[in-house]
Amino acid sequence: MKNDDEFKRIALHQLIEKDRQMITKYEEGMAHYHQRIETSQYEIGRLDERLG
Repeated sequence: MKNDDEFKRIALHQLIEKDRQMITKYEEGMAHYHQRIETSQYEIGRLDERLG
């Protein structure tokens, strides 16, 4: 029984680590898209100024 609990505990720690890695990758991806939106909005502003 104790061994089963230890293995389950280890498995849960591994699952938590995997989920944290996925969240980190997601957040990095979101940062990329936020930056791309900001860059595009800046370019639109420049074009609007040139177009009058």
